[in-house]
Amino acid sequence: MNTHNMKAPENQYHDKLEQWTAENLEKWANTVPTEDQIEETITLIYDKLNKPEMKLLKNAAIKEGYEEAIDILVDDKRNYTDISPTLRTVQGRAIAVLAVDYLNGDCTREVLIGVPVKT
Repeated sequence: MNTHNMKAPENQYHDKLEQWTAENLEKWANTVPTEDQIEETITLIYDKLNKPEMKLLKNAAIKEGYEEAIDILVDDKRNYTDISPTLRTVQGRAIAVLAVDYLNGDCTREVLIGVPVKT
């Protein structure tokens, strides 16, 4: 068996990851959402906020973040400095950052609304 031309498993994994990353970055890079897409996203966030689980204390940070995300999307805030400084939780701020990234085309809708709610 000629092992001279074989790549180590970690190199094969790295090559596949680079290929996947390049393909997906090209597909998703700087895809700024349209006004209709932003409105749909706001509706999806409202639907998420209206889930009964969002009233649970353990989801307070998620609720805080999505409420700020709605403000960001409605007011078209595209800079991190526009995020409310009164957010109290790291998770809430992280969701707000995702909302800004979404408006700038650096984050998909699926990622923004995909933060799991605790049951």
